[in-house]
This record gives sequence, C-alpha cells and structure tokens, in this order.
Amino acid sequence: MESASNWVGSVWSHRKGRIVIGRLRSVEGSTATLAVVGLGPDLPEGARALPPDEGGSPLVQLPLHLLVGGWKRMA
Repeated sequence: MESASNWVGSVWSHRKGRIVIGRLRSVEGSTATLAVVGLGPDLPEGARALPPDEGGSPLVQLPLHLLVGGWKRMA
C-alpha cells in the first residue's frame, strides 16, 4: 500500500450534501491536514477546523481513516 505521506499535495473531494475540495497539506501520524474550499458552517464528519494559513485558506484536520473512507483522491 502507498504511504499516506506520498499523498501530500494531492487533491481530494468530499461529497455529502455539498462539494468540499481540499489539497492535502500534511500527514502527521494518523492525522491529515487539508486546505479546503467549499467549506460551509458544517464541517465534514470527524474534521476539526484549524486557523487559516498565511494566505487565508481554511484548514481542516481529520483522521486518515476518515479521509480514505469518506473522501475521493482526485489528483
């Protein structure tokens, strides 16, 4: 199986009621951090909001198993 750290920089989509797309910023242990667009007031399941990055992009953090199970890697 491919290491999750090889996915850094890849784009993921989560579709549950609305479209949320994120670029994987980092993997630390069993946790993933993504910069996202399309994020409304409700976070995707298991995600927690982090302060925006220096460019103002919203960041979310979630367990890797939820990323793999509930999101689709697009590129």
